[in-house]
Amino acid sequence: MKMNASWLAGCAGIAFLNTPVAAQESARAQTGDEAALEEDAPAPTASPRGGVEALTGEIVVTARKRGEERIQDVAIAATAFGPEQLEAQNFRDLTSISFSVPNVQLESLGSVKGVASFSIRGLGINSSIPSIDPTVGVFVDGVYLGITSGVILDNFDIAGLEVLRGPQGVLFGRNVTGGAVLLRTTEPTDTFTMNLHAGVETGTRYTVDGVITGPLVDRLLSGKVAAYYSKDEGWFDDNRAGPNLGKSEALILRGALKLTTGAFEAILRYDHNEGDGDGPVPQNHAIYSRNSYDYASGYAGFFEYEADQVTLEANLDVGFGDGTITSITGYRRFEGISSSNVDGTFRRPGISDGIDFGPGAAFNLDTNTLQDQLSQELRYAGTFGRLELTTGLYYFTQDLTYVERRLIDTNLLVPGASVPVGGGIGDFSALGAFAAIDYGLTYTLTVNAGLRYTKEDKKADISRIRPVGNAIDGRVGGIFETRELAFTDTGYDLSFDNWSPKIGLDWEPTPNILVYGFWTRGYRSGGINLRNTALGITPRPFGQEEQSTFEIGGKFDLFDRRLRINGALFTNDIKNLQREQITADPISGVQQIIANAGDARIRGFEVEANLRLADNLLLSGQVGHLDGEYTTVIADITGDGLVDRTDLALKIPRLAPWTYGATLTHDLDLPGFALVTSRFSWNHRDANFFSDNNRGFFDATDILDLNITLRPDASDLSVTFYGTNLTNETTYGSDTLLPDIPQFGGDGAGARPSPTYSPLNRGRVLGVEMRYRY
Repeated sequence: MKMNASWLAGCAGIAFLNTPVAAQESARAQTGDEAALEEDAPAPTASPRGGVEALTGEIVVTARKRGEERIQDVAIAATAFGPEQLEAQNFRDLTSISFSVPNVQLESLGSVKGVASFSIRGLGINSSIPSIDPTVGVFVDGVYLGITSGVILDNFDIAGLEVLRGPQGVLFGRNVTGGAVLLRTTEPTDTFTMNLHAGVETGTRYTVDGVITGPLVDRLLSGKVAAYYSKDEGWFDDNRAGPNLGKSEALILRGALKLTTGAFEAILRYDHNEGDGDGPVPQNHAIYSRNSYDYASGYAGFFEYEADQVTLEANLDVGFGDGTITSITGYRRFEGISSSNVDGTFRRPGISDGIDFGPGAAFNLDTNTLQDQLSQELRYAGTFGRLELTTGLYYFTQDLTYVERRLIDTNLLVPGASVPVGGGIGDFSALGAFAAIDYGLTYTLTVNAGLRYTKEDKKADISRIRPVGNAIDGRVGGIFETRELAFTDTGYDLSFDNWSPKIGLDWEPTPNILVYGFWTRGYRSGGINLRNTALGITPRPFGQEEQSTFEIGGKFDLFDRRLRINGALFTNDIKNLQREQITADPISGVQQIIANAGDARIRGFEVEANLRLADNLLLSGQVGHLDGEYTTVIADITGDGLVDRTDLALKIPRLAPWTYGATLTHDLDLPGFALVTSRFSWNHRDANFFSDNNRGFFDATDILDLNITLRPDASDLSVTFYGTNLTNETTYGSDTLLPDIPQFGGDGAGARPSPTYSPLNRGRVLGVEMRYRY
């Protein structure tokens, strides 16, 4: 009954209408009658001049791995953004769209620069530990990113961005139980084009980027070069240290070559991304209001990162099934080092082990991460009468080194005291085989099925984070700068395998209506925790997480396509749910233990819609609802030493019961002068919990954005004035509870808010940017 009421409320919520369009995955076989139907469907259009036309034009997606398809023909619950939609969102990184998609949180964890803490339909993670696999997989040009570090970095030159909701295990493998984010950069073109952009906004932050592409050898070889540079002089003001904290610089260099010879096409891409700047801006809620931007740490911290990715994609059209053989080879290397003031208090300078940690050294956390990954996918997609087939093989391997150093106040006060160091190394690999079919029972009714097998091996050695003189071996856990570790626990050799099936049915009576339903199962990898601060507890592996999903949905283009409504209703049952048990500890600051905590059930729905009120006026929006609960609990999630009803009653982290928003886009044509496009959006996310023990939480948030673009007549230039988070809502990447003791700003009384590590996100931003296209 609860779900029926929720579904009716969601249907009523269509009044909240969103800019991006939603997609669901259709798998009709291409019979002659169906081809005739598709002739009536609108083809993807070139970038139109008007903002309303741009936001209502057809978007192509690659969610089915069958090349580019109309989003309305793909029966997966998803939201897709083309270049125009991303520009309207003032896109800078993946967090830019976090509030624009129902039941989705694409957030930065905040504790370490660039670490993703993504949640879709209530399934997410809350840790910067790189050995923990995500619930939301991120794929860049078809290459899976193996760790959450280095995911949220500045980005540009985007051809398309797809947010797929729900498990995607058949086609994308493990670690996509919540969903997947697919990002595609632009390809080289056979005509000369140039796209230049420059902007300045509150901070002050300056950005300049450009893309140049064109033919190198006529009808054979084309190329692309692209560059991006951003400098942020610091948005935040430290109450003690002064203004202009949160500084950063970022540089991106890209190159691509595209070879086309008849039925064969190959694209070689190279991406280099580097940056540095201040560490997180920590607010401590025992000292400052969580509804403010007040803080005082005295220590800015720092981060440095460098990421390189090489991708080779090759496509060969073959006569067999009028199909295509695709090979995607990807290599990525990520290296990052950071220092963060976790306690958010202003402390006197301190030196330990010869290291000058400066002010703010009650609890400093330093991390050093190195990852190398290599992946290969080989697949075939073709059509045999009523049958569409996609099948392939996949291989992935990565080497991971993680070193962590902690400085706690008690060590700082002892001259010459040793600083705890530790971490671990891992060698992880996975091999998969998959097949997905869509068989047309009639020209409107299609059955779809899929199956994927994955075999995964994980090897790891661990160095518990410890100082000299510890009770285990008396040795410090390693050397931070050189990533050398003194292992305490070795020889972890784990193996996992699973089958991910899917069965469903689509009904598409016309090109404007699609109704679908399916059942599928997905998995999230088990593993080992590389961050171990509890010296008396032997690190234990955790098992893989299994999810079963039932989903029904529909998508409708009505009234001569002036109204588009897409919706989905789903139930997720999760077994062996992995939880990060975060507890405050006066010795290590914070302890994190990863374990399979029990089972859970999450139900919900989503509705997205566009309503074209006039040729120059678009109302759009989204609404999402989630209702989640633990059904069984086998671990002490609260940290009180018991496994009881208190644990069972806890709420699932990053599960916001309601997300919704509305956007109004208007074109004003000033003949002989310019076209002015105005876009105003409001998005809401309910309060939700951060930590598994529900001690950390996020308040309800309302985000208001405004975007006004001026496109002069007979000009390739455009100017945009924008404001994001206009009401200056305070938001955080995390809300971790710290020990309630004086060193961390507490008093032990328990009456007032306890000390927390709550890294602040930027607030209100005003900016202007110019674009030139040739």
